[in-house]
Formats: sequence, C-alpha cells, structure tokens
Amino acid sequence: MGNTIIITPRVVETIKSLPVKEREAISYALVNDFILGLDPKKFLTPMEGILYTMIKYYVTRDTQQRNEALRLAE
Repeated sequence: MGNTIIITPRVVETIKSLPVKEREAISYALVNDFILGLDPKKFLTPMEGILYTMIKYYVTRDTQQRNEALRLAE
C-alpha cells in the first residue's frame, strides 16, 4: 500500500465551510497533489493557493503526527 493520508474532521469542516467555488477548487487540488502527484497550484487563483497551502499544511502535519504515534506504538 502507498502512503497514508490523514484528513481529519477539522480539515473536512474547513473545506466544507468554504464557498462552493473554493471548496471545489481545494478538493480538486488535494486530489491532484496527494493522489495524482500533479502540481495543483497551476489550477488555483492566488487566494485559493493561500487556502490550499494552509489546508495542505494541516493534512501533512496530521499525517506526520499519526505516523509518529504509530511508530512509537511499535
């Protein structure tokens, strides 16, 4: 299995709280980046890029925290 990606309820709620246009753009960017390995920023407006950077930080941090917890549990 490939890399695990953790999307916490906080990330989901953050995305759901965005206006529809931004919600769709951020969701599309997450898929492009984490699943397809494509650069999502070429599809985003500057403001969407800022939002995406923040949300990607949350996903990356939450994933690292989970991986660290699993490592310590071994």
